[in-house]
Amino acid sequence: MLCKYRIVLMLVFFSVLQIKIFAQAPQLKFLHLNTEQGLPDGTVKSVTQDKYGYMWVGTQYGLSRYNGYDVTSFYHHKNDPGSLGGNFIWATFTDKAGFVWIVNDSYLSQYIYDSNSFINYSSPFNATITKIAEDEKGIFWLASSAGLIEFNPKTGNFTHYKTHKNAAVMNVCSNRINDFYLDKENGLLYLATNSGPKVYDYHQQIILPDIVSDEADIYHIKNNLITAVTKDKNGFVWFGCGFTNTVVVKWHPATKRIKYYTGFSNSNMGWKENRIFYLFSDQDGKVWVGGFTSALSLYLPEKDSFFHYRNDALLKSSIAGTCVTNIYQSRSGMIWIGLEGYGLDRFNPANKMFTSYQPSAVIQPSLLHDWGRAALQDRRGNLWFGTSKGISLYDSAKGTYTNYYNDEKNPSLLSFNSIRSLAEDKTGNIWIGTGSWLNRFDPLTKKIKIFNNADSLKSYFVWALLSTSRDELYVGGTGGLQIFDKKTQLFKDAADDTLINKNFKKNIRNIFEDSKQGLWMGVYKRGLLYYHPQRKVIKHYLHDEADANSLCNDFVTSVIEDQKGVIWIATHDGLSSLDTSTQKFRNFSTDDGLPSNKTAALRVDDANRIWIGTGNGLCMLDPGRKFFSIFNRSDGLSTNDFNDQQAASTRDGRFIYPTYRGFIAFYPENVQHTKPVVPLVYISGFKVLNKDFLLDKNMEEIKRIDLAYHQNFLSIELTGLNYENPEKIYYAYKLAPFNEEWIITQQRNINYTNLPGGTYRFVYKATTDPSDWNVPEHEITIYVSTVFYRTAWFVIPVIILLAFLLYLLYKYRLRQTRNVHRLQLQATRLEKDKTEIQYQNLINQFNPHFLFNSLTSLNSLIYENRELASDFLEQLSAVYRYLLTHKETQLVSVQAETDFVKHYISLLKTRFENGLKINISIPPELMQRKIVPVTLQLLIENALKHNMIDESAPLSITVFADAQYLYVTNNIQKKAFVENSNRKGLHSLQTLYKYLSSLALTTEQVGGKFIVRVPLL
Repeated sequence: MLCKYRIVLMLVFFSVLQIKIFAQAPQLKFLHLNTEQGLPDGTVKSVTQDKYGYMWVGTQYGLSRYNGYDVTSFYHHKNDPGSLGGNFIWATFTDKAGFVWIVNDSYLSQYIYDSNSFINYSSPFNATITKIAEDEKGIFWLASSAGLIEFNPKTGNFTHYKTHKNAAVMNVCSNRINDFYLDKENGLLYLATNSGPKVYDYHQQIILPDIVSDEADIYHIKNNLITAVTKDKNGFVWFGCGFTNTVVVKWHPATKRIKYYTGFSNSNMGWKENRIFYLFSDQDGKVWVGGFTSALSLYLPEKDSFFHYRNDALLKSSIAGTCVTNIYQSRSGMIWIGLEGYGLDRFNPANKMFTSYQPSAVIQPSLLHDWGRAALQDRRGNLWFGTSKGISLYDSAKGTYTNYYNDEKNPSLLSFNSIRSLAEDKTGNIWIGTGSWLNRFDPLTKKIKIFNNADSLKSYFVWALLSTSRDELYVGGTGGLQIFDKKTQLFKDAADDTLINKNFKKNIRNIFEDSKQGLWMGVYKRGLLYYHPQRKVIKHYLHDEADANSLCNDFVTSVIEDQKGVIWIATHDGLSSLDTSTQKFRNFSTDDGLPSNKTAALRVDDANRIWIGTGNGLCMLDPGRKFFSIFNRSDGLSTNDFNDQQAASTRDGRFIYPTYRGFIAFYPENVQHTKPVVPLVYISGFKVLNKDFLLDKNMEEIKRIDLAYHQNFLSIELTGLNYENPEKIYYAYKLAPFNEEWIITQQRNINYTNLPGGTYRFVYKATTDPSDWNVPEHEITIYVSTVFYRTAWFVIPVIILLAFLLYLLYKYRLRQTRNVHRLQLQATRLEKDKTEIQYQNLINQFNPHFLFNSLTSLNSLIYENRELASDFLEQLSAVYRYLLTHKETQLVSVQAETDFVKHYISLLKTRFENGLKINISIPPELMQRKIVPVTLQLLIENALKHNMIDESAPLSITVFADAQYLYVTNNIQKKAFVENSNRKGLHSLQTLYKYLSSLALTTEQVGGKFIVRVPLL
């Protein structure tokens, strides 16, 4: 029975909680546009969107057009009749045709797109026009200080009601009209006047009876100042009433029921002199109120009351000012807020995925500090936020904060203000880990007890707290891992086993309990530790550079278990998952889609998706573990930088993440990327030679641009309209046939230089999802003319003429080449003949000179040794026989030359005996190579001619060869005087070899030796 009551109570609790969450006003993330971004003035009176999607902003000094990136402003110029009629813009309006109309001073101006100018219609009535709308017949209705005015845009005529035949109509419509709502469906104008709310039937041209009876007029609105009016989709008409005691009135025309909403003159909020400046009903039927000092208010039907959005100096995403002058909703659903002095704000009312808890200058008390560290929801549904400056307790039911921190009044309330961890035990006590010891908050007594080393606590810096499924409290910190003993109220080491206990003396940074009651701990910069208290099992995992299946990094920040039992580990250098069955890790990094490798704060949702807080946004890994979805500030986050500590879960399924800008909470099932926006995209700028190119139409309507041949340096600017996330727009373009492949970029400016003459198709498109390019394409034709000397009628004759001239030149050069070749051939032949003559003369010189020396030696031998003389004579005969045999031969083998030279050497030995040493060493495989006849004989003779020969200092001549050369070397023993040396012997050989080989005959002196290299042929 008791169990049933508990279930019922829990159901009631969660139902109430859900009702309160549902009834809560959505947090709005305001984006700001002001003079710093280009607005000409900070006071914005009106906003409208034209047919192309551009936003037009009317200020106190000029009109601006905004495309999400840039502001283009228009002003009145005295000497330019096509300029804006006046600079003080009261109202802007877009008619059914998409044209923009501007009310400025006493002019009604229409913007002309083709000429980028204005047509100004001067009102014949000395009146300030503050509102404009178009009825079903195309007639414009104007609210002015002189009453209601009609304007016919076809004729340009104004009509005033000061002479209307109906006295009631004339009386109401000829006096000041502060605002009106045009009900085209019923042909009615709901008028806000200085003498109460009025209803004008413009079809029947009558004033309907007063909407408030004397009995119901408890706030005296019947004849009071009415400042604003609108009608919602449920048929209720809303009025802003009063100057000092301001109220908002809701009235239904059918039921005549009326309701007054006070609170808009709250002096505690500084709203004593507040007025309602604007009332607006959006596309979803929500009613918004713009106040003079109350800023922006939203009607909550569930509570039948208003929630007020106020400027908060500590929140950048709060509304920028306190005075709202105008409210407008563009076609995408974005709501635009005109402010006095602070420019133009905008927000997306559908963007409600994330809720932030941050310090506030408006709501006090509020969160203590921006730097969020730890979060917890207690059993009462309250939220505990640990920050760097203390603890904030948020009452979810009341929406109020209670803060606990040390100051001069309470110097010892907490052990330390820097909070690092939170936990709730089974009795409801809240444990608070700090940078200096541990605290326990008793929710019954509201008292805090501090635990330190006197309680056997070893960790002065308490990083981690865990209340387990076994009702055990673990503490992790600088003193390792400890467990709280409830009986002794002291702390003891987590394990008694000394072998295990040594692992817990490290700095434990986080603790997680898995589904099998095992503990997973991140050890500060020392990897991951697993411990099962009952099984006494311990494992230590570290990063191994050599093992791709190891932990990705040793700085573990968070651990979680998914629905399949896989353990997920966040680190300072990526994300890891551990399959406990295989003990292998799988690692993820920015290469796999993470926005940052700095990861922390892991959570798993009901769909088994992994949520990760990173240094560059929140991301979600899909159940298939293939794709990451990334969410950042453009999606409504207060910051992209998440703290590297632990996230928390609430009982109703919300996740709470600590960041450096407070805390972010969300329901994971509600967080998803909105359907990719296909932005309207235009060519917003076209420059030629770095100057704006003048066109006869507005750029959005241009389909073709014709350029001269010298106008071939182009700059094209693309603009995709996305006022919430312009930085997420991707562009694709190509210029066919210059480049046929799509070029994808986020840059808006495209440059082409030195384009050849021709016709080009510039095709472009835009998306917010770079993986999906199934979006509409747009194109414009660009024609660049060709300079006359590049046209076909000029180029073809020139080519023919050049070809003919080249042919004539070719024939001339051919004749010249033949003549030159003939002369060169004759010269070569003459040179060769000359060389051969020189060579023959050299041999002829050799014959008498050698013969004379040989006969002298033979004469001596005849008297001394007849047998030796006979051998000498045979050698001499062999030498001359060789000379006679090869007299006409151009080349001989090395074998034949060496055989000949051996006879020659034998004759020389007879003369010089031991004074001459000649050694010939040539490999057999080179003996069939060719050289010029008598080459060796001439080189040996040359050595004899220039060097002294003495038995005490013999002349040594060596002949050897390699694959390319025959070498003849001798030691240098130069004679003081050389007989018959005309220095032509070697030169003649060198010249002759030049004609026979690509290798030259060379000489050199190296280390006291004279070396001759003879090419082998």
